[in-house]
Amino acid sequence: MLDHRETMLLGALGGFLSPAIGVMRSQGPSSWGVLVLAPVGGALAAVGGLLLVRMLADPDLNVLGQVFLENSWGAPERPIALAIALLFGFSGTLFSRLALTATGQLTGAAPPTRPV
Repeated sequence: MLDHRETMLLGALGGFLSPAIGVMRSQGPSSWGVLVLAPVGGALAAVGGLLLVRMLADPDLNVLGQVFLENSWGAPERPIALAIALLFGFSGTLFSRLALTATGQLTGAAPPTRPV
């Protein structure tokens, strides 16, 4: 069985850094719920991201190529796989926003907007 603890740890780190950097840049106030739950979402996004990279690097699809095939789901301890995990963990909030927007479009509800 493959061990993905490092993948989840770096995803959680990326998930924590994303809202923390937003707060430091004063892009808007962030609640404690976001700061506490962001690492969980980052860890899940990292695992999902490695699976996505593995799927896109599959020889039948061959979208990403051999380098990503050898450095994704099957070898989570390699530096490229760890960097991908950190990147997907950091991008977890982006994926959440995209999912909420897509869900809003499917249900016909407008996404919430910030007051100016």
